[in-house]
Amino acid sequence: ADFDHERTAVSPQVVFSGSGSKAEEGTRARAARGLARYERALAWATATRLDGFVRTGAELRMAWLDAVLGDYASAERRLRACAEREGMSEDLAVSLVRVLRGAGDAGGSIAFARSQWAAHAEWGALREELINLLLAEEEFDEAYSIARRAVDASPNDFVARRRLAAMLVTSVNPATVEEGLALVDSLVKEDPRNALLLLARATGFQKLQRFADAESELRRAIEMDPDDWRLHQALGDLLMATDRQKEAGPIMRRAGELRVKSLKR
Repeated sequence: ADFDHERTAVSPQVVFSGSGSKAEEGTRARAARGLARYERALAWATATRLDGFVRTGAELRMAWLDAVLGDYASAERRLRACAEREGMSEDLAVSLVRVLRGAGDAGGSIAFARSQWAAHAEWGALREELINLLLAEEEFDEAYSIARRAVDASPNDFVARRRLAAMLVTSVNPATVEEGLALVDSLVKEDPRNALLLLARATGFQKLQRFADAESELRRAIEMDPDDWRLHQALGDLLMATDRQKEAGPIMRRAGELRVKSLKR
């Protein structure tokens, strides 16, 4: 069952988008096989009274396979039963948020994420999920407020600082962009091989119309991580914005190829 679960290769961006997109037929078949095997394994574990050791981990995997099959109602029931039996955990909360979103209930997923983060401010993965949901719904002020509060509460939290920096450098206010760039600089000192930090820095430079500096950062980032479509896309967008369409064309095509590959992983 675990093997089938690992082979069910489809992007969570597709499964939990709320768009109704479906996985390919072969992927759905693997998900169905994995789900059936988990059901048999749990039935055996329950009969031998060993299910307490394996049930929650298996149920989390089964909820993912339910979602791949488009059965979000079963995934939600499964996760809520786990929470009722063992108490809510961060993994369960994040999974429920995603399942609600995948089912098309963006408002419900945000409301649930808000309530759980209010009760468990230390749950960083849930916080990031909530911010992603808010940004997708264009609720920028609340997303920024949460990111700022997270850094204020934990100034050494790398993930929280990275998130805040990435938001600050997109501002239309030059002073705010400069604040974001200073935060990026501190993060790069801690993780100099992080290509996404260079992307954030390039974004800030572009906002300040420092186009040559932005291009330099993006090309360095691509050298570090040549398979990340976002880096190629950003460089292509920058070249287009500076009237270098001929140079941008091949880079944009490469970005598209890499993005398709990432969605299939």
